Amino acid sequence: MAKATQGTVCVKCELTKSFATCKGCSKDFCRIHINEHHTELSDQLGKTEDQFNEFKIEMEGPKIELQKQELMKQIDEWERESIEKIHQVANEVRHKLSLRVNKFATDLNFEFKELTKSLIQCRKEEDFIETRIDFFNEKLKKLQDTFNNPSNFKIEHYSTCFINKIHLVTKTSLLRSAILNADAKWIRNGVTVAGGNGVGSDMNQLYCPNGLCVDNDQTIYIAECTNHRIAEWTCGATTGRVVAGGNGKGNRPDQLSGPADVIIDKERDSLIICDYHSKRVVRWPRQNDITGETIISNVGCWGLTMDDDGFLYVVDYDNHEVRRYRMGESQGTVVAGGNGQGNRLDQLNQPTYVFVDYDHSVYVSDCENHRVMKWMEGAKQGIVVAGGRGQGNCLTQLSNPRGIIVDQLGTVYIADHKNHRIVRWPQAATQGNIIVGGNGEENDSNQLSTPIGLSFDQEGIPNIPVKVRWAKNGVTVAEDHEAGNATNQLDRPFGLFDEDDGTIFIADHWNDRIVQWKVGDTNGQVVAGGFGGGNPLNGPTDVLINKETDSLTICDWENRRVLRWSRRSGTIQGENLIKRIDCYGLTIDDQRYLYISDIEKHEVRRFQIGEKNGTLVAGGNDKGADFNQLNRSTFLFVDGQQTVYVSDTYNHRVMK
Repeated sequence: MAKATQGTVCVKCELTKSFATCKGCSKDFCRIHINEHHTELSDQLGKTEDQFNEFKIEMEGPKIELQKQELMKQIDEWERESIEKIHQVANEVRHKLSLRVNKFATDLNFEFKELTKSLIQCRKEEDFIETRIDFFNEKLKKLQDTFNNPSNFKIEHYSTCFINKIHLVTKTSLLRSAILNADAKWIRNGVTVAGGNGVGSDMNQLYCPNGLCVDNDQTIYIAECTNHRIAEWTCGATTGRVVAGGNGKGNRPDQLSGPADVIIDKERDSLIICDYHSKRVVRWPRQNDITGETIISNVGCWGLTMDDDGFLYVVDYDNHEVRRYRMGESQGTVVAGGNGQGNRLDQLNQPTYVFVDYDHSVYVSDCENHRVMKWMEGAKQGIVVAGGRGQGNCLTQLSNPRGIIVDQLGTVYIADHKNHRIVRWPQAATQGNIIVGGNGEENDSNQLSTPIGLSFDQEGIPNIPVKVRWAKNGVTVAEDHEAGNATNQLDRPFGLFDEDDGTIFIADHWNDRIVQWKVGDTNGQVVAGGFGGGNPLNGPTDVLINKETDSLTICDWENRRVLRWSRRSGTIQGENLIKRIDCYGLTIDDQRYLYISDIEKHEVRRFQIGEKNGTLVAGGNDKGADFNQLNRSTFLFVDGQQTVYVSDTYNHRVMK
């Protein structure tokens, strides 16, 4: 509860002068009714506690076991129904077989009788020429072959839908998938996370990296084609580690030969690798195993992925098709292409990478057709979802597409290989847009050179709901008048802080004060500075609230200091926290570290409470435009991973 505003009356009795204001509902109460209000809130909290306890008891009860039993009943019912269906299908096939064998025997007998009649007629007419005898011999042999080898009858075993559809399906995000905001923007300058030290085989180098995947902890696994190895790079590492291959080019169990792609099978804690030049798919345990196991042979595998049900999808570059494999299966089933090399909708031309969505639709990089194809489950032909208008660099075209990712909206992200860019192609769009690269083929941070693999890590998921939209027009919540120093005016407001209840604290720069503005108010309230002569603030630029100490922390810029200002009523001056610092912006992280931007030193420092010098976390290399420099750093933000974002004012950029 806070002290009530002077001149207000109790909202309950409407007679007695108010004593206190509830911070929750912002209503004023007299001394008697504030206690009643507190009791009401206590009762409400008690009801909430009771609900928590009830749910705890419910969780400890038999409900989950009952749910399991119900699912077991469903499985038992499926088993009975499946057996009945198998009996039914078997009987139907038996009946069809009997009918067809009988018809076959009848037809064969009829043909034999007709041929016999011709033979008898030939004898009667004494027509004994060689060609006539050869004709009868040929016909008889054909009948004998048909009778002894009825090749038109065989039993083929198909996986019937009611057998292969019985499995526990968990709809989770795929490792290579990403849930992304439809309007997400990418910084055009990238950061090197692996390699970047020239071509080579040292552990700080890469040589022809192809496919890659990212684990939940941001560890990257890279298929190094020419180094014949899979390299693991942990987050922030300056060198990698060989986790598969690396023993020269070859097809021994401890070797790889031109690996093109790699994925993680978490259920078996292993890597699955497209070992292209060895024409095989290899499983390689992640627990320091020095050899792999061939799980599929004789396949020109280039790209692969796995769906939520454990099916493996392999791109056969040489045979222009994609096959789906059950674990342990050696042949697989064609799910895309498989009709020879070509550009028809039922064909592929040197496909490279593949993605499978929740509906088991297959997306394929149709490399030499310069398009991405989507094949829905069971489809006989695909549909073009990106490119398909010839090779080129227009936004309607692709050039030898490679790695692909599809998000939850059906947007396709493509490594546009020979256009040196990553493009995003929304569902049903006629053209894509560039999100990374597209600035030529060099090694600057805003450029790419023939990108191949593509993967999103978990931080590719913005912490914003997909359907969030912001209003195009804003609403004035503080001041709507000309510049001035009245309580309904501001003059050059700089930094601000938004409290949980919507109250805004504003650094009113030219008025040398901090103003508090509550939701719906037409006038603000001065809570620091602005007291006339001897004013303790001089050009404040930023402010935040420290809830632990119930105080404001203020950048008192022109006084070159950071102040702590108690929010208790009657406070007329602050306490120096840090002196002799040209502070401009500040923020605080979850660990209560204070971050301050020094505009004159072009740097950001992090301070523990009570610390005077702090630790440099951004800039600090004099004024400049290099990536290790800032030029007039102003405001800043720190995220949950203690990553610092800085407004680099005179460089006209924001740095991370």
